[in-house]
Amino acid sequence: MTDTGHDSWAGFDLAEPPNDTGAERRILSAMLTWPEAIDAVGDVLLPEHFYMPAHQVLYQTMIVMRAAGLHVDGITVRARLAEDGDLGALGGHHEGAAYLVMLTDALAEPVPAALGSALIVQRLAILRRAQEVFTTALQILHGSDPEDPVRLVGRVTDELDRVVACAADAADPLSGAVTVQSFVTTHREHREPVIPRILHEQDRLVLVARPGEGKTTLLQQIGVRAAAGLHPFRQVRIPPARVLILDFENPRDESQDALERMIGLAACEPGWDPGRLHVWSEPEGLDIAGDPAAAFRLASEIRKVRPRLIVGGPTYKMIEDDADRTHHAAMTRFWDRYRVRYGFALAVETHPPIQQGKVVAYRPAGSSRWLNWPEFGFTIEPATKKDPAGSLRFGTFRRPRIQGRDWPRYLYRGGLFAGGWPWAAGYDGPEEDQ
Repeated sequence: MTDTGHDSWAGFDLAEPPNDTGAERRILSAMLTWPEAIDAVGDVLLPEHFYMPAHQVLYQTMIVMRAAGLHVDGITVRARLAEDGDLGALGGHHEGAAYLVMLTDALAEPVPAALGSALIVQRLAILRRAQEVFTTALQILHGSDPEDPVRLVGRVTDELDRVVACAADAADPLSGAVTVQSFVTTHREHREPVIPRILHEQDRLVLVARPGEGKTTLLQQIGVRAAAGLHPFRQVRIPPARVLILDFENPRDESQDALERMIGLAACEPGWDPGRLHVWSEPEGLDIAGDPAAAFRLASEIRKVRPRLIVGGPTYKMIEDDADRTHHAAMTRFWDRYRVRYGFALAVETHPPIQQGKVVAYRPAGSSRWLNWPEFGFTIEPATKKDPAGSLRFGTFRRPRIQGRDWPRYLYRGGLFAGGWPWAAGYDGPEEDQ
């Protein structure tokens, strides 16, 4: 391979990291001249966004001085650097003083132009981080240790996810503190409904019920009807959604039979498109919390399908050790990362803790994280004497974080009463719940 003067590794040329020292100098010059420039670029840049270490020190010093209400110019910054023992970062006493004079004497850009330079520096910092990650990825892929290829790619994907998160934070106008007026007006966000008055983009739902109560079928019904453009329980048309059903527990023939009946009903709806509905069945489970290869596979399917709604579970089949709270935390982090990135709503099922005597605790088993994590925590419980005959309670293990949604009060096992669908819903709850 010809020597290009660049670093190389495993046969790959690694060019000089992306940078624009001229833009960095223009920013610092503006900050030394215009106090408003410090405020403007301070909303965009961190010290590590600068490529040159000397620029990182200068930027940090001016930001700290401005925050403390101190006057910022070449003289005061030089004194502060000397006081903090940081003049060495600029080459020493005389070199540092000369560099500050050069920045002060430069024709400083106005604040809008300085902000434009700051965006350039920020973008290049993200690209440098990406280059670092790709270098790490190459080292992983060309490592001498034998490893399953899927696991290797999963580890690489984890590295790339860090860059994506860095870029997303940079593009997010609400990633840091902003004025309340800006928060509620300028950067107003709107999450579109996936199922109107039921689930919106990024919503999380956790459904708890004992084994055999029908929670899998209920979530599948919600998913199939959403793909068909139907409200989950009411005979109301809604905009159809792309849906991914995950079944990490049930034998495939059982899931095939249940879904075949439901898609037969969905096919009667105008405009039914089976291409909107995808299913992933892994009866042995998928350890997305502890196995990078498994997490990579699921993330890849999400990227490919681009669903607006994901339903399924159970959660305990998405982790290797259901008693390890760190596994629960890793799983919720996975779902939070991808629901925010791709905007889908998520509805997952889980079991209650093992029954102690005659008492069933209708809450998620495992980590207490599940009590606080979702926007909606629902249960399927036996009816009381005050509930309608033949019903099951559609209860809650915690109050919904978002009010005003169109969730039912109780459920009926379907059949003819539900038009052939497995579940029907009732909205007139018992007197005590009105």
